[in-house]
Amino acid sequence: MLFLYSDGFQDQFGGENKTKFLSKRFRKVLIEGSDLPTEKQETRIEKIFMDWKQNQPQIDDVIVMGIRV
Repeated sequence: MLFLYSDGFQDQFGGENKTKFLSKRFRKVLIEGSDLPTEKQETRIEKIFMDWKQNQPQIDDVIVMGIRV
């Protein structure tokens, strides 16, 4: 999978301590789900984002695009 994405996901505040998601954690999410079918990856990534964000306001645009090569 080849992923293109904005910085919105990594910059989102949330979790227990209301901290940023950060790029290292985001890369891990993409790598761990890369063998799943595309539709399941989409659902998984969206769920992880919403679970992280909880009731925090979304602070930026969030774009994640995956292309299977």
